Amino acid sequence: MSPKWLPLLIAPALLALNACGGDGSSAPSPTPTPTEPAPTLTAVPTPAVEKPDPQTLVPAGYVFDQSLEMSVDGSQPSHIVVISHTVANDKTGQPVAATVPDQCPDNDVLLGSPSPCAFRVEIFAYDPASMWTSVFLEEDDNAAGLQQGVQAHAFNADVSERQALILTSVICAADSCPFESHSVLTMKDGAVTKIYNAFKATLALGTATAMFDEPEYADDDPLCCPSARRITTVGFNQETGEVGVIDVQIESN
Repeated sequence: MSPKWLPLLIAPALLALNACGGDGSSAPSPTPTPTEPAPTLTAVPTPAVEKPDPQTLVPAGYVFDQSLEMSVDGSQPSHIVVISHTVANDKTGQPVAATVPDQCPDNDVLLGSPSPCAFRVEIFAYDPASMWTSVFLEEDDNAAGLQQGVQAHAFNADVSERQALILTSVICAADSCPFESHSVLTMKDGAVTKIYNAFKATLALGTATAMFDEPEYADDDPLCCPSARRITTVGFNQETGEVGVIDVQIESN
């Protein structure tokens, strides 16, 4: 072989040798840089806000009778009914607790005198931010003959589980002892309103209705003896889209 061809043969051999790491071995792969693991984020739990004891909502001097948590506008249960009673005033002019019915005698005893018993019915709306807000208040300064604290009942008025509230008091008065008086309340746009009153009536609660059986007087009927009965049904009124009277029947005695 001619010496002039020797450089041409040596150059490719050197290139091949360099590619093999100079000693004939393969070149090592670059070592990857390790990546830092993503930090783990731990959610900080929001402390639960406890609703205050309903008894703390009762004004001084009143006795806590009952609370009922419910929804009267179709939302999640967020309302509480606080019902309490008191003697109107003691000798110092301050309200003091009453014992029902011992301190609430009927109208005969109180004829011409103020009633010693006064009752308070209040509904509070609950919100975690503002806590309790009073949305309805009814006070009765003449609660003569009351046989028990006012009782609250709730019933579902439609498939959306919107509820209506019935307040019932049992009264003993002279010629009628005892008899029941009922008020039906509901809520619309955040306002609680009374939609029906039933006096001297019996109540029958159904699955989605409340039925009241009360006296129906003709013009010449004496107070003792009504000639008919009025049967009123309260429930969800499809025409108005609200809770209200859905049926009235008059039946002769």
